[in-house]
Amino acid sequence: MTNTQDTTTTANKAMDDLLKLYSSFINSFDGMPGAFERAEPIMDKLFDPSLTLITDDGPKDLDWYRSFARSFATDAGNTAKVTHIKPTPQGIQVTIKNVVAGIELDLITFNGTAEKDENGQFRITYFEPAGEDDTSSKNQHLENVGKMVQLVGDCESPEGKDLEIMFICKMIICSDKWVDFQYHARKAMRKIKSTETEGTLSFDMYLSERDNHHACHTVERYRDSSSALEHILNMQNNKNRNAAITQYSQVTVLEVYGQSSEELKDLLSKEDYLVQYYGSCGISI
Repeated sequence: MTNTQDTTTTANKAMDDLLKLYSSFINSFDGMPGAFERAEPIMDKLFDPSLTLITDDGPKDLDWYRSFARSFATDAGNTAKVTHIKPTPQGIQVTIKNVVAGIELDLITFNGTAEKDENGQFRITYFEPAGEDDTSSKNQHLENVGKMVQLVGDCESPEGKDLEIMFICKMIICSDKWVDFQYHARKAMRKIKSTETEGTLSFDMYLSERDNHHACHTVERYRDSSSALEHILNMQNNKNRNAAITQYSQVTVLEVYGQSSEELKDLLSKEDYLVQYYGSCGISI
């Protein structure tokens, strides 16, 4: 009888250790710098190398989960917190609250299968979104995992991605001022070509085919916010550009596409025209 009690006590302690370890792992993602560095050592103790993790995009392995956890921690605002955890006959069941890119996601519940290693410690070998014995509920948790993975992917900024800034400047040319506008615009563009040799990727001007060419748009691409800011500073001191947009045309709106820096936004706020910002929605080809 004593041996049975001792075995049960040991098993209960090992399971209790697993619950605490898992909670510590998830709660490491507290939105503070160094979250992944704190979480990874726990991860190595918690998951078996053979781990299978079920997502809406199919099964994933431990290497994928490690990469995902690192990406999750990259944005300092992302947080995860265990709201409920309990042992099950197969291992554990846990419910997690995630906040990604400032968006609080619906709670996600997972079932984990745990097996003892050679040291008698439980390690998680299989992990999947779970409902309350309800297929539609399980599918909802699976869908929420997909939303979380997508949001985390959107937060990532690999080198060169999401750095480029594009301007579309929309102008109306004053009546009978096309020749004057064209003269100053051409001289301003020569200045751009000679001085902005690296950060300005392209600068093109388009005229409407109606209304006697009264509508003019420039489509401008810059390597990043810093390059766009340099262009604005350069043009603010260019008398031809200033004449083109104040004496011979009127800027109706400057549309800015990409993740603009606060410095760029601050500089553009001092311009005399409307500026509208458009950030990436994460859908592209």
